[in-house]
Amino acid sequence: MDDTGYECILYYLEKLNKYKTEKKKKNVCDLPINLFIYKTCKKFKINNEMIYLTYINIRKAIKKNRLEYNNNTIFYVWYVYLMIIHKYLVDIPYTNKLWAKIIDEKLEYINTLERRFLDCIDYTIERGNLIKIDFEILFK
Repeated sequence: MDDTGYECILYYLEKLNKYKTEKKKKNVCDLPINLFIYKTCKKFKINNEMIYLTYINIRKAIKKNRLEYNNNTIFYVWYVYLMIIHKYLVDIPYTNKLWAKIIDEKLEYINTLERRFLDCIDYTIERGNLIKIDFEILFK
């Protein structure tokens, strides 16, 4: 992932920041959230489209008031939604076991979060304007 990917992460974090509440608790890791996401994206070869889709699906869950998005949950929210989007777009995705291992979390907990977050978005992945853009390119 190049600097464009990092800028993309910063952009979407700033947009989501308005939804964030000010609860201060210990985070999953000691890194700032943008660096945590950047390193996750590099590790799992996540591109800008996946970051965008993660952002719009997190926003969708927040707008429906079905997701708590604050300093205590932000790392897990981004991590698990990146995992979900990665599974959706990649033919041979990484296993939940590997995703759990990377952040030193129990597999059962990651599986539970995945089900909860999928429930927040009604088990449907929002594609945004990406499909429209793809079809415009095909027919021009």
